[in-house]
Amino acid sequence: MVVGVVAVLLIGVAVWIGVRGWLAKGELEQIETLKDSFSTAVRDGDAQALESSVSTANSRAATAASLTSDPVWRMSEALPFWGANAAALRVAAESVRDVTGAAQPLFDRAAAASSSSGLDISLVGEFADPLAATSRAVETARANLSALDSGALLPPLRDAVVDLNSTIDGAAAPLSDAATVASVLPEILGADDPRSILIMVQNTAEARTGGGITGSFVELRASKGKIEFGNTADSTDFDEQSADILPIPATTTALYDDKVGRFVTNTTMTADFDLSARLASAWWQKLGHPAPDTVISIDPVVLAALLKITGPITLADGGSVDATTVTERILVRPYLEDSQEGQTAVQSDLTMRLFDRLINEPLDVSAWADALADPVEDGRISMWSARANEQDALAHGPFGGTLARYVAAGDQAIGVYLNDASTGKLGTFLHLDIAVGERVCREDGVAEVTVATTLTSTAPEAARHFPLWMTGGDNPSQPGDLTTDVTVEAPAGWFTNGAEINGALNPSTDVADGDHAQTRTRVVVAPGQSQTVTFHLLADLDGAEPAPAVVHTPLLNPVGVKSGETLPCD
Repeated sequence: MVVGVVAVLLIGVAVWIGVRGWLAKGELEQIETLKDSFSTAVRDGDAQALESSVSTANSRAATAASLTSDPVWRMSEALPFWGANAAALRVAAESVRDVTGAAQPLFDRAAAASSSSGLDISLVGEFADPLAATSRAVETARANLSALDSGALLPPLRDAVVDLNSTIDGAAAPLSDAATVASVLPEILGADDPRSILIMVQNTAEARTGGGITGSFVELRASKGKIEFGNTADSTDFDEQSADILPIPATTTALYDDKVGRFVTNTTMTADFDLSARLASAWWQKLGHPAPDTVISIDPVVLAALLKITGPITLADGGSVDATTVTERILVRPYLEDSQEGQTAVQSDLTMRLFDRLINEPLDVSAWADALADPVEDGRISMWSARANEQDALAHGPFGGTLARYVAAGDQAIGVYLNDASTGKLGTFLHLDIAVGERVCREDGVAEVTVATTLTSTAPEAARHFPLWMTGGDNPSQPGDLTTDVTVEAPAGWFTNGAEINGALNPSTDVADGDHAQTRTRVVVAPGQSQTVTFHLLADLDGAEPAPAVVHTPLLNPVGVKSGETLPCD
């Protein structure tokens, strides 16, 4: 009799668990079907569709979590074989429920911002708490999913858990960065006290490590939810200095001579945006203006992205500029048809009119996020604050500048930085491809790494006869040639071993900056031609294969990067 009762109870428990597991599995499978609509909504910047997908996922995940959270289910997680799968079902359901639940208030904030009559800074601050909550939910889900033993799971469930873990893992860093920046953004925008924000527009037609020469400056004054324009300046307003305007590290001077601190256009020649921003502040004060509280650097690709938000802008000369024509309009035509001063005037005019439009339009969060996603990932937007707590939040994230991106890329990051050496504006024709190869063939186990940087000029032969301000008045090569200094920064503890072109060593400047070796060499590319310079690095990794990541100057044209090629032993 007792045995029969126990058997019935066990069968009942098994049926209970099986039915609830089947129902929970069905809910999670329905969430899986939302992936395509979620991806489409993100790609198209469709906030309503995205909110609908998140809401549906949250509802189904909540149902699945309730089906897998009762005491009987939790007891079943201790059973052999089945237990690991039961735990994985519960953790997956709870993870999706908690992350999507934390994210839902963001849509309410976005709707409020979009319905305002203009850029409401107070609404910007309201994103901080839900972003922080979502970031915490993602970190918790990440830890719980990582703790699962995926090897003990049935194949379909294992694949789903691995996929979910990958998605959660990929969202962790961007959300953490967004939450950190959102926590200080209201103060930067003058929520508590008046602030001065210096917008520094880099001109990528003449490359610098951080992007391009600093040609235009626009001051924004923010206070109590309102933003207005202040002073403006361009590179011609600043006089060359006989000595550095600020102390420059000896290693920076050794690498780039005494150019970084004496010319305003070289402000971003260093990879350290903290130094670049302090230089920009010093130059700005040199004109008699108060020191800015914040420095923000952008480039023409960012201007093009912002034009996707505003639509076409009519300039002072009556011409129209949109996202597809901005490069031709401000980086090519003025130099060919007008003058360097004319180009600066056009760029300044566009920047002023563009920001005026942005300031006076409601904040469309989805449009901003969609437009700026790629420029932020490329490192085209850098921010610095004179306030220590704000700078701590900015310095190590995606807005920290080239050096911050290099550090974030890991302990095997390789930096590839370009600086135009002609004073010309042919960067619109410059294309860069980077190929990293490695091999471990030496008897001592030291790895050999090559960094092949191929520079291509798509300039026509007619570039030989372009105006002087286009080809460069100080070009040490022939008019129309792209004359570029290429610098490679090696990971800590690695060594540089020369740079070669066509199998012959090319003259180089080698500098040790702490544990990081850097080498700079010059490359000359004729119109319509390509030139490859190969840097050689050595890494003592105890016989292990290197796994380098590449961080490079954000150029006007996309940069091709290939890594992981295993080179043959000689």
